[in-house]
Formats: sequence, structure tokens, C-alpha cells
Amino acid sequence: LGVDPATSLEVVARIGRFGPYVQLGKMDETPVKKKKGEKAVKKPKLKSASIPKHISIDDVTLEQALSLLSFPRNLGDHNGEPVTVSVGRFGPYLKCGTVTVSLPPEKDILTITLADCEQLMIEAVERKKKAAQALRSFGPDPVTGTEVTLKEGRFGPYISDGKTNASLGKKRDPQTITAEEAFELLVKKRERGPSKWRKRG
Repeated sequence: LGVDPATSLEVVARIGRFGPYVQLGKMDETPVKKKKGEKAVKKPKLKSASIPKHISIDDVTLEQALSLLSFPRNLGDHNGEPVTVSVGRFGPYLKCGTVTVSLPPEKDILTITLADCEQLMIEAVERKKKAAQALRSFGPDPVTGTEVTLKEGRFGPYISDGKTNASLGKKRDPQTITAEEAFELLVKKRERGPSKWRKRG
């Protein structure tokens, strides 16, 4: 893409394991011969940054690449805590103290402001409060004896007894689901056991 005027290092765009990214400098790929008994020399990690989905690797410019490589960027303070924006493995996000919020697609990490981040944090707190509140209560579960409630989660409405969570799916209406149906969903979920997922290696 060009040369970084600050470091005189070449800026390149590449496609890696987690998608396209820009990198400052090139790794020396010349094989190093080591003598018997010598430890392998660990190569230095070059600075890199993921390219946002709205920017094509074919269209990314040197200016955009240098902006991405400048992250994490401090936008200012909020309640005494620095607000920084970064580009991570799962996309751009903001961080303020213990609060981390993913940036929505309509917010450009290159132009986002402190005021934008403050509004996103307010909305995130409101969503968290809403998720913690029960929309409906069905009484004690016949199996566990704990209160069964209907809540709104990240992936839609679900039934919970405080330990087991069961999604309503697309077929059931959260407004008309009965206590018997809610209890049955929990029974089926307990029989299936916890969700199985494979960690990427």
C-alpha cells in the first residue's frame, strides 16, 4: 500500500486466519539455521489491524491503513475513565473501564466521536437492564421449585429457572405461551444438556 512516513516501514494488506488485515512492516521469512542445542529465535510480532467489513481489501488505501494501525485510540474521558476504540478479532469495539461495547455497522471506527461512544454505552446499559428484568412469571418450576420467568435475551425471548435457559424459538409467541409449555421447554432443555460447541484451534 505504501510506506509509513513515521517508521519508514512498508504497509501491506494481507488475508489471514480471521480475515483481511493491514500490517506494518514485513516479517523476514528467511529460514534461520540454528546449531544443535540452540533455542529457536522467536520472531518479533508486527503491528497489525483487522480491516472493517465495509472496506474491501482491494480498495483499502494507505491513509486508511495507517488510521487502522493507530488503534487503540483514546477519544477522551467518561466519568474519569479513558474511552478507547480498537479493532479486534470480532470487529471494532469501544472500551471504558470494565465496559466493552461492539460498534454497530453504521458507526465508522475511523470517524466515531466520544459523544457517539457515550450514547452507545448508555444504550448497552439499558439493554442489560432490560435483559435482567422478567417479562412474565410462571410460578415455581415443578422439578426445581425455583421461579420460572420469561426474559428477553440477545437472541430473543427465553424461559429461565435461574439455572437452565430455554429459547422460545420462532414458533412460540411470548405473549401467549402458557406455564405448562414453559415448564416443558425447560424439561426438554435439561434432557438435551448444555450446548456443545467446538473451540477453534
